[in-house]
Amino acid sequence: MSSARPVDTTPPEIRSIAAPKGHTYGEGGTIAFRVNFTEPVVATGIPTLPISIGDTVRQAAWNGRGSGSRSLTFTLGVQSGDFAPAGVRVAGPIVLPDGAAIRDRAGNDLNPAASGEFPRARVDAVGPSVSDFGHIAIAGKRVSMRVTFTEPVTVRGKPSIAFMVDGAPRQLVYARGSGSDVLVFTYRATRRETPTVENVAVSTPVIALSRGHIIDAAGNRMATGTRWDSLLSNSHWYVPEENLLAYMSSSTSFTTPPPVSLWDQTLWSLGTATDGRFTGSSQATFYVSPENSFGSTMSIVGLATEVGEIRMRFTPTSGGSPVIGVGQFREVNGTTAIQMQMISGQAGEAYTTHWAYMLPYDPGSFTPPDPRPDADLTSTEWAWTPGTTWEYQSDELFGPGGVGSFTITNYRNGYFWGSGSGPAGTLGESFTQLGSITPEGNVLFNVLTGQSVPTLLTLTGQITGEPLTARMALRTYEFSGSDPAFGAVGYAVIVPEPTT
Repeated sequence: MSSARPVDTTPPEIRSIAAPKGHTYGEGGTIAFRVNFTEPVVATGIPTLPISIGDTVRQAAWNGRGSGSRSLTFTLGVQSGDFAPAGVRVAGPIVLPDGAAIRDRAGNDLNPAASGEFPRARVDAVGPSVSDFGHIAIAGKRVSMRVTFTEPVTVRGKPSIAFMVDGAPRQLVYARGSGSDVLVFTYRATRRETPTVENVAVSTPVIALSRGHIIDAAGNRMATGTRWDSLLSNSHWYVPEENLLAYMSSSTSFTTPPPVSLWDQTLWSLGTATDGRFTGSSQATFYVSPENSFGSTMSIVGLATEVGEIRMRFTPTSGGSPVIGVGQFREVNGTTAIQMQMISGQAGEAYTTHWAYMLPYDPGSFTPPDPRPDADLTSTEWAWTPGTTWEYQSDELFGPGGVGSFTITNYRNGYFWGSGSGPAGTLGESFTQLGSITPEGNVLFNVLTGQSVPTLLTLTGQITGEPLTARMALRTYEFSGSDPAFGAVGYAVIVPEPTT
């Protein structure tokens, strides 16, 4: 007489879940959970173990090893933004998606019930951030700012904060505070500079990391992307009616004949922005009269900095020299606009200069206005400039340390033109200028030299002060590779009218 072997109908169960290594896991870290069973199990597919990280439930996946044994290991990668200062816990039973199974050798399916809390397995994948930018402090030649963070930080390299002294761009550079939650940034003025509360300005303080890092105790870095990426990514921009005015001139002189007004509707289509860098296309239509219009199509390569400055290189798709646009994000009636200044055109043809507040739009629900001859700007802040003469130091125009002068003869709604001269034999011995000044004081200063083959020199900067004390800080600019490059700053100072 023989006896039958008993049939195994008991499902395997989870006996325990071993605690992960106890420490703080940062971004990119891996948390491992070893699940122990009541008997050997065979695993197929990709079973997962739900884990609660703060308010978020994520799935730890089987690592593919241990099938046939009494334990399986499930791993979870920590992602940016994960935060669980009180530790992690199992959020529910093991999940068996289609194609996944855990069974014993008799073919009994696992009872997936699971639980466990692991307070020593803390997660911090949130980088440090600024909680307060302090006020600018001035002590003699030294300018400083205290910056408070949400937690203690360690500094590597030389992070900086952009600011202005008398309209000229400068950098507050990290000086001390690593290991605490307060960093100090400083700048020492040059011999010719005298910082004061009137001439020192920070528009929107933002830390530029450059080749440095600011990290917390868990190794999380301060973000290096820009706050403008979401606004720029896959966006469309147009010129509103009040900004359609532009000016066109000869390519040999900005004053003979005088510039003529025209109306310019430019449409931008931008792709994805990453760390402030973006590409796209530009379609412009220039309207000279009801019977005379022309257009241009260009590709765009751009850079937006943390402080809201924008540099864009426009390259004609039909060939020709690239055009550089300079700009700044501005708030216009509650909408974030791109204030852009640029000059386009080719030698031997004509030049067109334009400034505008570009606004975002949805091409599926809005049609931008066509250029029209009654469109005009309203910009009266600098209407006092016609008739003024300026003494101007410029290495590019007049040689190292050289000084010349120019006069603004005409001004209309932010646009100006005139002529100037400098030392004999220099590039700027004689020249004409055409440019724009925004209501906020951003200057685009275009120069055509007086040689038989004129040279176009384009500068950007700021104008500050009142009619009797005004000055401009100007510098050349270009794109070097994918980044903007600037020349030395030169200053133009208004020459007071002689008294009688």
